[in-house]
Amino acid sequence: MSVLNEKDFKNADEGTPLCEFPKNPYPHYKIMCEKYLQKHCKKYVIIRPAAVWGENDNTLENRVIEFLKVSPFIVHFGKWRGKNRWPLANVKNVAETVLSVAKFDEFNNQAINIIDKEFTSIDKYYEHIGQKYFPQKKFFRIYLPLWFGKFLGLISTMISNIRGLKEPWFDPTFYAVHHVSSNLDFNCDKMEHALKMLK
Repeated sequence: MSVLNEKDFKNADEGTPLCEFPKNPYPHYKIMCEKYLQKHCKKYVIIRPAAVWGENDNTLENRVIEFLKVSPFIVHFGKWRGKNRWPLANVKNVAETVLSVAKFDEFNNQAINIIDKEFTSIDKYYEHIGQKYFPQKKFFRIYLPLWFGKFLGLISTMISNIRGLKEPWFDPTFYAVHHVSSNLDFNCDKMEHALKMLK
């Protein structure tokens, strides 16, 4: 869903305009792909998953685990103070939605958001990971201004790029700061409809 950029959204749906000037290569190339499909394919479905998670997740969770392993704090940046929505998409929802849009022509030439119906705040997500992997550890909250998070993120991104690291030197990166400090709330009505069609 990064094609819509990292800013506050409330119930954004598939008709919400794409970001015109993405600040990061990741959404830039995703937008290019969507435009390519629309221009060159007679039949397509654009899948826009939120942050995919599930049992034995070794991507999204690992970054949080590595951070909480060394930090006694859960850190939040900006005005939301951790209450902003963290958009999660369970891998089961992703797989079943893809199956449904492949089986039924109703979704042809459309985009579809894949996001869990349950609202999970970024604070709740970090707390869940903390309890799961560090049940004996007590985490305190720190609330910092967004400009400070961007400053830290810029340093992390610059050093990671200079050193050619595959993983960030430390979190948050400049790109990640925008994600964790924005209310990324998306509509999942189309996904719900697609899932019901499989039953």
